[in-house]
Amino acid sequence: MLQNFQSFLNNDYAIGSLLLLATLGAILLPNGPWSDSYQVFLQHNLTLRLGPLEITENIQDWINSTLMAVFFLNVGLEIKQELVLGSLSSARKAALPVAGAIGGMIVPALVFTMFNWRQLTIIGWAIPMATDPAFAIAILSVLRNRIPAGLRAFLVTLAVVDDIGATLVIALVYHEGFSLLPILISAAIVLLLLLLNKASVRSLFPYLILGIFLWVAFMESGIHTSVAGVILALTIPVRSRHADQAGPVTRLERVLTPWVNYGILPVFALSNAGITFQGISLSAIFLTPVVVGIFLGLLVGKPMGIVAACLAVASLNLAHLPDGVRWRHLLGAGFLGGIGFTTSIFLANLAFTGDVLFDHSKIGILPASVSAAIIGWLVLRMIAGTEGENQLA
Repeated sequence: MLQNFQSFLNNDYAIGSLLLLATLGAILLPNGPWSDSYQVFLQHNLTLRLGPLEITENIQDWINSTLMAVFFLNVGLEIKQELVLGSLSSARKAALPVAGAIGGMIVPALVFTMFNWRQLTIIGWAIPMATDPAFAIAILSVLRNRIPAGLRAFLVTLAVVDDIGATLVIALVYHEGFSLLPILISAAIVLLLLLLNKASVRSLFPYLILGIFLWVAFMESGIHTSVAGVILALTIPVRSRHADQAGPVTRLERVLTPWVNYGILPVFALSNAGITFQGISLSAIFLTPVVVGIFLGLLVGKPMGIVAACLAVASLNLAHLPDGVRWRHLLGAGFLGGIGFTTSIFLANLAFTGDVLFDHSKIGILPASVSAAIIGWLVLRMIAGTEGENQLA
């Protein structure tokens, strides 16, 4: 029984399905008979008091600042694992997915910029850069026995590098102005975390306590708290003192991952993916620069950037395709990279907070992500079918 439950928790298809249900709920709630209650609930204020410090945010903002900080802590743990022991630990292994991720960030941003040049909406240039790893891996899991194992590793690594790019953009671009004292306090806390790492402290407790203080400091600094999550993760040691024991990063990741996949991401989707259709003309909005830029950035710019960058490094003999992976596989993976969904919505929320353009952004993100998922699945499904027929022949 326990083994079946563990298998369910690690099921990528189940995770993607739950996210899809949460998204459908987010679309139905604002447009149904519960729309007023839904909005009132999300806008209800909650106050956190820590000694003399008092932080008041509405429920939606708490979700975006607190739960997403935990999400990015989990992302940071994956990044740390890949940097030390995984596909980013070797330049040769990392070259192809890193190049694909960089191309998959630059080209969509350029596509968005092309449609929004010299307009206030240009601030949303990073929205189509993102890849939603949960949905992308869920699509691959459906085809698990029909695709090369190296393709999954490629897409996972690409998504990790994508997350690094998103974190840098959040820290450098989407901030609310800087407050010097909290930034200095944050720097002091990071120094303490690095000293713990240097002293080979393997207990997670001191890291997590300092992580809470780091989160509070970032709340006051003007830098989004998601960055604090990644920084905390990067200071936690990977290796255990004993070879037969899981290291601190692995232990924390095992605890957090089910909560992130089955709690944080669905709650984020339920509170942020909703679009109110009353009183708006979808045909008119879909032709606006911000929507066109996001839609084409994700659906066209992402696969184009990923494949073109991979071709470039391969032609220069700086990287090679993983075993069993062909260029046509990479095209399918490129389309799956265009599933922006939760990460794109998160970036859109930062770019257009409290603005009608946030809703417009979602009208670009959701159809593009669904289209990218369907096209990516169809491409890989057809490749798998063709290869199966060739083997039979």
